[in-house]
Amino acid sequence: MTMQTVKPLFYAFGLLLMLVSCHQTIVYKKQFDIPNQVWTYQDSLQFEWTIQDTQTAYNLELELGHDQNVPYSNVYVLCHTIYPDKTEFTQPVSLDILDKHGRSNGQCSGRICKCIIPLQTQAHFPIQGNYSLIFTQYSRTDSFPGLHYLALKINPDQQKK
Repeated sequence: MTMQTVKPLFYAFGLLLMLVSCHQTIVYKKQFDIPNQVWTYQDSLQFEWTIQDTQTAYNLELELGHDQNVPYSNVYVLCHTIYPDKTEFTQPVSLDILDKHGRSNGQCSGRICKCIIPLQTQAHFPIQGNYSLIFTQYSRTDSFPGLHYLALKINPDQQKK
């Protein structure tokens, strides 16, 4: 190989290395589609994942797809966390999908908007094993129209300490 042949390969390898190092590792990602775009009290959404590394901090993000003309600015949910030792923790959470002017807090394409809602940043999972996060619709009405899907993404926190 001549130097002229090796040089482009060296640059291509360097570019590939940069792209790979910037890629964010996803520990878990799952999406549930909401049947008929109406989330009811009966339709709980259960996310389950396994954690091996208890030393790493993680970021949990919820992605919510909704109609541009969704009738409410937020959706209340009960968030049930189940730890590997079967300890349970439940708390109500408001998922704000519209701002005070009635516009989506996310990006819209066509009639569907995508909101990214940070659930927790720099979270630590204290025990190795299987975790569950169950979302139950908890708004004032038993049916919440205009929701297309709910997705959970967990990735290691990239912030330098």
